[in-house]
Amino acid sequence: MMNGIFSWLLATFVLGPFQVELAAQLERAKAPPAVIQQVQTCVATAAPILIDRAASNWWWGATTVTGVAVGVTDPRVVLTENAPACGPAMDAVKQALGSVVSQFEFQGASESQTAAIKQHAFSISAMRRAVASGA
Repeated sequence: MMNGIFSWLLATFVLGPFQVELAAQLERAKAPPAVIQQVQTCVATAAPILIDRAASNWWWGATTVTGVAVGVTDPRVVLTENAPACGPAMDAVKQALGSVVSQFEFQGASESQTAAIKQHAFSISAMRRAVASGA
């Protein structure tokens, strides 16, 4: 049951939006079809790895989904750290776009809103460290 919930959360808030936005950016940049295929293969390969990790470590799953959803965690980093086979695909993306892709920016947010979001993310990270240390 939990695997189903984590599958849905990851697909809805991490993999789906990442794949859609990145495909749009690659299309606008007129990236070669091979690069787009590499990204699709990467996401398909990473999905079960991420689901397994989230199912075995609920805290990681919750903080990762939240971080990506609010824009403080780069989904490219999540993919490459958990599915090393995605590294070449993300390198191809960087090359195709000519620079590092900033996936989820704080579009339309004021400076104070952006600062508040980052502070919230910092608080979550601090709580995570405290839980991990047994405090």
